[in-house]
Amino acid sequence: MNKNIPKQQPPKLTELPESSFKSFRKIAFETGKFYTDFIDVLLKSKNSTEQKEQSQELINSLPIPMKKLYQKGVETLLKEIERNKRIMDKHRGQEKDFLMREFVTNLVISPEGHLPEWFEETYNEHVPNTSNIKEYEYSEPAPGIPILYLKKSIYNSWQGDLRLGQARYVPATNSVSPSFIVAKNDVPYSGIKHEVSHLVFNFLSKNNYFRSSQENESDDKNMEKAFDNFRNEIIAYILQKSFYDGNFVNKYIVTRDSMFLVYDEDAKINKMGTKAKEQLFSCMVFGKSKNIEPESFIYVCLASKNFQEFNRNCVKLIYSNENATTLPTSKEDWLKLVDNFFDKKLCHFNI
Repeated sequence: MNKNIPKQQPPKLTELPESSFKSFRKIAFETGKFYTDFIDVLLKSKNSTEQKEQSQELINSLPIPMKKLYQKGVETLLKEIERNKRIMDKHRGQEKDFLMREFVTNLVISPEGHLPEWFEETYNEHVPNTSNIKEYEYSEPAPGIPILYLKKSIYNSWQGDLRLGQARYVPATNSVSPSFIVAKNDVPYSGIKHEVSHLVFNFLSKNNYFRSSQENESDDKNMEKAFDNFRNEIIAYILQKSFYDGNFVNKYIVTRDSMFLVYDEDAKINKMGTKAKEQLFSCMVFGKSKNIEPESFIYVCLASKNFQEFNRNCVKLIYSNENATTLPTSKEDWLKLVDNFFDKKLCHFNI
């Protein structure tokens, strides 16, 4: 039996009217569904017109109070994607060379935006022209979302200590650089969705669309940045359906720290991130038993401005007067909920 399973955490909220929890759950459900469907629209649209039309259909399906805010977000995002497309239009026919150079630049550029003196000579010597090499493939599944696919052996050669995973979102380094994705040539669609989620989150963050990360107890900018990284990654993993995979949960959620989510080695930040991811998983498990899907927790990520509020909102999402009296009271009952949570088609959790 795995002793690392997070213990169930009974809700501890001040008394609020039941309608408050129901409204929160309704908004969370609609947000999760919208965000998930919208990523699919971005990836599967054949052209900009179809992208806009299908996005508008999603907005029209939302409850009236949510439409204006989500309309603004979609319009903001599509403008950024169109800007991305215009950058790529200037390099048609040379997309692979252009993106490979941008990828390597992103790996070595300094925080101040400077490239090392050796870059030009070393790049030209060690990175071959990609135009006629089959190991490099370019794809733009939807306008303004460029993807550079690398043969697995080439992709792995760039890994080193970078922990690139199966794919990597590469943000623009300046005004004439695109944001794009670099991926192994065998990466599944779910892995691409994960990276496109980062593209969406970063485009909208750049335009101050999301609720700003804020720490109540201090002006710790590192903590604020860590929380932004945390919620960015959690949303991407939810879209990838990673939390349904028992092996993922066992390896990353309950048996290691939160460095892979917060991108900070600070002990205090890691402790808060670890507590938050365990709180999230506990609430996901109990929520699923009450027909609250993990996608609803996307709203928790977007609506929270710090780790403390995130933990509280996780509980708020699953809380009701009825649920407060039906929490599992024994470890055996809790393990049954955990076991029932996972998708049996994926690797099973060892409990």
